[in-house]
Amino acid sequence: MVYAVADSSNFFCNNKTLGSSYTRGAGRIARPMNLTRGGPSGPPCWLYQNEFTYGPLAFDKTVHGTQWGMAFCHESDLLNQVLDYPGEVPAWSSVLYNNKFYAADHAHDLQEPTHSVWDPINYGWQRFWRDISSTSNSMAVWTECTCNSSQWYPNDIPIDGNTVSNDSHPVMQTDITDAKTKQYFGYFSTPSNPTVRYLASNPRNNTAGDRFPLTLAWQGLDDPDDSWTFKHIGVVATNPANSSNKGFSYPEVVQAGDNLLVAYSENKQNIWVSVIPISSL
Repeated sequence: MVYAVADSSNFFCNNKTLGSSYTRGAGRIARPMNLTRGGPSGPPCWLYQNEFTYGPLAFDKTVHGTQWGMAFCHESDLLNQVLDYPGEVPAWSSVLYNNKFYAADHAHDLQEPTHSVWDPINYGWQRFWRDISSTSNSMAVWTECTCNSSQWYPNDIPIDGNTVSNDSHPVMQTDITDAKTKQYFGYFSTPSNPTVRYLASNPRNNTAGDRFPLTLAWQGLDDPDDSWTFKHIGVVATNPANSSNKGFSYPEVVQAGDNLLVAYSENKQNIWVSVIPISSL
C-alpha cells in the first residue's frame, strides 16, 4: 500500500494576544494512492490529531469532517512507525510548528530536518537542519549525528505537539553557509562507493532571503572512508526570474541509473528537473 502524507496547519490572522498572524500544526493526514491508474484509491484519514485539529475554524468543519468523518487510518500505528524511522522522518510536523526546537547552543531555533543517512563507516545516522531564528540567524546549515535514533527527534518529543519545551538538542552549526532554506540530504551509489553523500542547498549568506544559487555538494567518489566531508560542489541552477519569492526552493534528489534527477521550485511558481550525469561529478 502506498500513501501520500501531508502535515496540516491552521493559519490565524491578527491575533490580539500574540500580536501577529501565526501558524499552528493541526495533525498529520494520509491518503491511499493507486499506482496503476494514478490518483487516490480511498478517502483521506488521520495519522494523529491534536487540539488544533478541531474548533470553529479547524478541520472538522471542512470536508475532512463533513464528508469523511475525521477518521483515523486503519494503519495509523504502522505508518507512524515508518515515519519515525530516521531515513523517513518528514521535514514538517505539528510538534515543530507548535514548539521551539533549540540547537545545542540553546539559542538557535531549528526546523525542517532532512532525511537521515546511515554512515556505514562510523555506524551512525546524520541529518541537517534549517535555522529559522528570527533574530541573530546563523545563516548556516546545522547537523546532528546519533547511533541511537530513540534519543533524537521525533522520538524524544511528544507527538501531540502540545508540550512546549525549551530543552536543547545535540545539533551543531556547520561551516556551510545557508540562505535560511530547506536542504535535501541523501546519497547515491557508484561501483567504488555505495554511499556517496550529497547535500542540495542554497549556500548564500544574505539577509534578503534570495534562494540562489541552488548547489549540490558531495563527498569524494572514491573515498568511502571520509564520509563526513563534502569535497566538491557544483551549481544546479542560478539567476532565477525576478519575483517576490526569488530563488530555487525545496530541492529533492533521486538517483535514476547513472544520473541524478534534481527537482526544485523556481520562485515558488514553477517546478524544474535538472539531470546530472554521475560521471560528470
